[in-house]
Amino acid sequence: MGKRGHSQGFPKLPPGGCRQKTKLSAAAQAARGTISASGGSALATLLITTWAWGIISTPLVQKLAAAAVADGACKAELHHLAKLGKSGAYPGNMYVEITNYLTPPPLASCLTDMWIFMKLSVLRVVEVTSLIMEPHIVFSVLYKYRRSVFIQSMCGGAFENISSFWAAMSASGHPAYPNHTIKTYPDHANKAIPLLVHGDAVPVTGVQRSWAKSVEIWSWSSFLGRGTTIFIQFLSYLLYKGLLVESRSRSARDRFMTRFVWSLNWLAKGVFPDRNDAGKLYCKSDAEYKNVGEKLADGYCGVVWGIEGDLEHMNSVFHFPHQNNKMPCALCRANSSTIPWTDTRASAKWLSTIWSNEAWWSKTKDAHVMFRELPGVGIVSWCPDVMHCKHIGSDCYFYGSVLYYLVWHVMTEGAADNMAYLWSQIRDLYKEA
Repeated sequence: MGKRGHSQGFPKLPPGGCRQKTKLSAAAQAARGTISASGGSALATLLITTWAWGIISTPLVQKLAAAAVADGACKAELHHLAKLGKSGAYPGNMYVEITNYLTPPPLASCLTDMWIFMKLSVLRVVEVTSLIMEPHIVFSVLYKYRRSVFIQSMCGGAFENISSFWAAMSASGHPAYPNHTIKTYPDHANKAIPLLVHGDAVPVTGVQRSWAKSVEIWSWSSFLGRGTTIFIQFLSYLLYKGLLVESRSRSARDRFMTRFVWSLNWLAKGVFPDRNDAGKLYCKSDAEYKNVGEKLADGYCGVVWGIEGDLEHMNSVFHFPHQNNKMPCALCRANSSTIPWTDTRASAKWLSTIWSNEAWWSKTKDAHVMFRELPGVGIVSWCPDVMHCKHIGSDCYFYGSVLYYLVWHVMTEGAADNMAYLWSQIRDLYKEA
């Protein structure tokens, strides 16, 4: 993370960012050679891929490669890996060496610089450059270089799933669909991919202690994506909350949100932006100028259809009502007295007070930038994070209801035979996992 001075008395510090790092990496590769993921060694490819996914450490890569060389393997890639860290003598150098030898993957081009204020101590604030993965660039790079991954993670395995989704939204009467701006997009039923934005905070220091500090994680995914979480969930940014400077007019979160919403807006348009997040048009000297107006993915675009977060996150970031408030619900006007939220009858008063997007926008004067500037996003876009918004004791009822429905109503044999078969399938899946 590079640092720089600022005119308001901040210390002058040396610059540095992802572009400089990319140039240094490219120079190192030219000087030292590259391990090719498509080279002659299947073992080297497996080691590098497994390491890149975070499954094994760099020292273990070196040890396994060294063992293969000791057994007579003569592939150049394995010899490179075996020599990492002076053949294992300096494990601390291995990460830098392996990244210098590897060709940067296409997704590396998605990393861009963003300047933010960070608090180094009570009295010392500096402006630093951090890295953000902008959604519109990730979307475009996946489509261009990893088409099969794009189809699976964005469309659930087939482009036809896009039209099926919008048909289901229309048929079900989803409250966001009738007046959503997506309906004005050309060929939205076949080209607009519905996206989910997710935010949450996770303790990273002092876990379960009074001095615990968290990282706020922002990611996005497609409603149609199929696969493991690491495959379909795309990280955009991490905010270490212990270093946030909340008192400034443009805090780190505000700065990120401006860039994030700007990127999502251009992703909805399906083209590369013609201006930066501050509204300044790109000129010919800017690196981004060459892509201005070009389609991100042959006309495919991504439209935010849902924003997911638990109650605490939605309160702290989006200023939704706190769960202990007398009016605790952001989706309706239920309260703890005249319109009780605990009423579960079909005639409950709160059912008639559920917000529509239009009514909520008219009553909300200071809506968050994500709700204010993303097309069609409103209160009905909120998807409560069910894993954080329910009582853990309710799980058994959910599971029991699903099992009962499967055994007695969906499967075709007798209940006993259905249960035996279902249980065998569950055990087999657990063995695979």
